[in-house]
Amino acid sequence: MLNPEEDLLRPGASSRFAQEHLPGTPGHDALAAMMQRAFEGAADGEGLPPRLCLHCHHGVDAAAAEAAVEQTFDVDSMCAFPLSLAVARQGIQWNATWKATLNITDNIHLSLEVPQPRGQTSGRRSAKQPLHFIPNYCFGQMIGMADTYIWVFFPALYKGDLADRADPIGRTCLPARQYEHWFDHVVLPAIRESVVSQNTLQHLPRSYAAAHADARAPIEGRLHKGDANIPLSRVMSHMLRPQELGGVWGGILDRARRYPEYHGICLLMGLKNAKLKFMSGTLSQTLAAWSAEWEHAVDERYIDDDATYIDIGRQLTPRPGSTLKDSVLLWRKCCLDNIWRSRQAWSRANNANASSRGKPHLLKAEYHFVSFRDATNLTIAASQDSAEFQQGLVYSQFYNLIKVPFDSAKTFPFQSRGLESLALDPAYLRDQNNTTKGLHAHMATLVKGYRLCKARVDANVPPPAADGRGVRDGHAFCFGVRAEDRVSVSLLRRIAQALPPVITSTRPPYFAIPSASMAGFLRASINRQCFLFERVRSVAPIKFSLAETTVMVLALRGLRFSYSSSLIAIEPILWRDRWTPKRRGRYAGDRARARGRGEGEGEGEGEGEGEGDAPLEREGLGMHRASQDHGFGWWLPGKFDWTACRFFDKVTDRLMAGNAVLRLDYRRQWKAMRDVRNVHYRMWQARGWLQRHNVPGNAAARSAWLEYLHSAVVEAFDRDVWREVHKSLKWRAGPTINDAARLAYPESRPPIYSHDTMAGLFSDHGLRVERTRPHYTTGNRMRSLCVRTLFEELFSPLSRHGSVDTRSGWESRPFRIAVRLSLEMISSGLGEEAAKAWYENLFSLVIATHWVLPWPSRTALVSSTKECGHRGMRRQHMWVSIIYRPDDCDLGSMTTTGRAPEFWMDDRRNELSVTQELAKAMGLEAEPRPDATLPSRAILRRMKTGVQLNKIEFGRAVAPLECGLVYPVVELGTPPQLRLVSLIRDKTSAELDALFTQVIHLTI
Repeated sequence: MLNPEEDLLRPGASSRFAQEHLPGTPGHDALAAMMQRAFEGAADGEGLPPRLCLHCHHGVDAAAAEAAVEQTFDVDSMCAFPLSLAVARQGIQWNATWKATLNITDNIHLSLEVPQPRGQTSGRRSAKQPLHFIPNYCFGQMIGMADTYIWVFFPALYKGDLADRADPIGRTCLPARQYEHWFDHVVLPAIRESVVSQNTLQHLPRSYAAAHADARAPIEGRLHKGDANIPLSRVMSHMLRPQELGGVWGGILDRARRYPEYHGICLLMGLKNAKLKFMSGTLSQTLAAWSAEWEHAVDERYIDDDATYIDIGRQLTPRPGSTLKDSVLLWRKCCLDNIWRSRQAWSRANNANASSRGKPHLLKAEYHFVSFRDATNLTIAASQDSAEFQQGLVYSQFYNLIKVPFDSAKTFPFQSRGLESLALDPAYLRDQNNTTKGLHAHMATLVKGYRLCKARVDANVPPPAADGRGVRDGHAFCFGVRAEDRVSVSLLRRIAQALPPVITSTRPPYFAIPSASMAGFLRASINRQCFLFERVRSVAPIKFSLAETTVMVLALRGLRFSYSSSLIAIEPILWRDRWTPKRRGRYAGDRARARGRGEGEGEGEGEGEGEGDAPLEREGLGMHRASQDHGFGWWLPGKFDWTACRFFDKVTDRLMAGNAVLRLDYRRQWKAMRDVRNVHYRMWQARGWLQRHNVPGNAAARSAWLEYLHSAVVEAFDRDVWREVHKSLKWRAGPTINDAARLAYPESRPPIYSHDTMAGLFSDHGLRVERTRPHYTTGNRMRSLCVRTLFEELFSPLSRHGSVDTRSGWESRPFRIAVRLSLEMISSGLGEEAAKAWYENLFSLVIATHWVLPWPSRTALVSSTKECGHRGMRRQHMWVSIIYRPDDCDLGSMTTTGRAPEFWMDDRRNELSVTQELAKAMGLEAEPRPDATLPSRAILRRMKTGVQLNKIEFGRAVAPLECGLVYPVVELGTPPQLRLVSLIRDKTSAELDALFTQVIHLTI
């Protein structure tokens, strides 16, 4: 599948593939068996999968390893906190304009003290935070030591609420105005004070505005010449001579003290990826080459040896011409475990006190190599208050260099979360895009990115040669293992003095795998995931079902862990078998709110259960169990139907528990994404009931299914409208609802939409009234006087209807998605006439259960009035009252209640009239508060027998003696409610399954 010619996503490829593998043909059965062997290790009837034991087949003899493996040492990187810019002995190339891509955004295992945020009452005035969380920028590049930069850090600008932002650039960037102030009031005056020669000053920018304009000068040529290859900007840099640097930094510190936001500024000097420059056969040769360049470029008077850290690397690689010349080395897990145990023992012996933050002194991260049991990577990091860190050892890491073919400047194939969008139903993606803000990936762009990932793997991992010796292109496919230790300069000097000239090992700590075997294995590991994804997607219809989405998402997610070492254990849906979460979330299908804000990537325990309900069992592919039993992470058998290329239904339900498959990547918009995701999942589940309960052939199941769809739409509508009302809490003019309403009716628990329920929930800040009724729309300029038109504007699945020709911002609200998907399911399962009847019944149910409706606009689900401060008019949400007007009812004869209101409210605009015609027609006038839960068929029966739908009107009348004043008319009482609306709210998928089965039995 890595070959572009074999891509099943190409036009025409899917149809040819489907014809060659029709169900029931030998080709289809052979393909199913082949796929089962690729994922489970063995087809049905073939017994257990093969056992992969690297110790048995790929161990290396100590004597052979000494002659066949070459050892090298190098200095990979350096981090230091210099005391002054004068540390640069040869000068600095100063960046007059900053470039955000040069910010420190990766974890380098070092931290700084930051002041306590305002508002906290903790006794500590400061706390340490990782450097990649603190705002910084690159001041310039050192001269005399290639690729060595100096950064300025601003601890006082650290903001804890941004520390977990998904965008590392946005987290560490200085705001543009902040940098302009820093440049014009601190840096540039300090430079002009220290650089006394006008011959030099005339070449420096006059201000930030001048430097910024000069940096954007290339745009002028781009506009004039029309050449898109001309860059949009450039980094403006100027040479600062070494004799001037001390004065420059002193001037910067003096001026920074005047501004609290610059308190605590410090410098970081760093070098990265220098391993090839300083690599040699012995540690002493490496340190000699390093020291020569270090002393040439660095003035050690401004360096603290205890705060200067160097990464010392050690590589073991097969020697050319040796017996292992065509081999790939992998670290042995057992040997790395021994290192970890020895480090733990030393830590326990030398750390008497507990860590100040309650964390262990040593942290371990284990990275499994393609789900192998016997081969891993390891990182050991020391906490800053540990004895290891205090003596100069920051971290140690051991990793396999087989990652090199896949690592392109820290960009690995198939790692983009956006690729999983290829597995989602196009309608679901469209609803996501309509609901969330920002840029959204185009499907063609995602397919192109997927193919580029395959092309990169195909180019870097050639297939094995025909004779099984090496790879096909003839070049060496040989990779070793590497270990790195970040140590302080003072510790490094002690190590160099005590290190023996030769280090021997009784057993090599690595396996040696033939290059042909490794290249073939990696290609096969990636190919199987690509084939599964492409096969399902190429034969799927235009709209993807939940079963198809589940298979494709897991195939794409498996791709991320199919070729290198990774933290696959954080993906329980791949790694674990079956488990029951310990904690429960609140809403069905929700991820934990913290992860919605970007505080973690892996699926947490207990997300997605109903509050107070029994824990919901979940299921994964069980790769960890298979890895322990067989040495490799096969899929556990019994989960996947290879003939249908789908997971079994019960397995799909447990895989989807908590919606772990439908990941939430729009973290800042997690509420909107959650709602869209949940309504799609609820509709997917209802589609499954269509066949499972024989809805077309079972009258009771059919009635219960249609009632459930009505209730799902109404429940989503109620929640969406009330959520829109809650948005007024952020209005500058003040919210339209009062505090009592906010507490009694949160977003997820809307009130009954009737005047009696909503009468005291609103406030009017213009009249300074805290408790009042909704603002009813009664003006002569109402764009429509037909209730049916309002219903169509709210619920019609058509993108344009009536006066609301566009629904910008609320086209893909969950209740509208539910209507659209319900009509599609009913049409395909029961026919077009059944869909039309269901939609007509929806109109009757909405009118029967909602005697107050929102007044929408082109841009808002609930429109609002204009605001006029000098006239005391504040912004209000707009509503309409629904009443029944039979032929014998005269609204003009009704008396207003403004002078003697039904509810005691000091509201000069509370002039309205009341009626009970709709309640009377439905047989509710004798019940001041009828039972709020009735089956839909009971409500429809009352509507059909007593109510003429063409007599349903907006509640508005003209006062007979007040010059034609139009005032609202409201229906008294409480409308009946659908019984399932409250029952399905905040329920998990398992609870909805049980509820639907119960409703069927009650319907019989």
